[in-house]
Amino acid sequence: MSAPLPADSGRPFDAPWQARLFALAQEMVERGLFTWPEHAEALGAAITRGQAAGAADGERAERVEAYWEHYLEALETVLQRKGLA
Repeated sequence: MSAPLPADSGRPFDAPWQARLFALAQEMVERGLFTWPEHAEALGAAITRGQAAGAADGERAERVEAYWEHYLEALETVLQRKGLA
């Protein structure tokens, strides 16, 4: 895994896998597999579970990494609910 970018880098992603994950989700929405509100609900639930477990504590890099892990968890949840995974 590459080192995180500085907070003021202006780039939306700290690592290539984050950009790929977002692009994958966007493509699935565009194909009508699920909606952004469905993903947002699952993401909110994943973040809440993570916060309860202390996942968002720590330095910026750790918080960003935790967010994208929650993002992946949310995508997996939506796909499972839809019977696609």
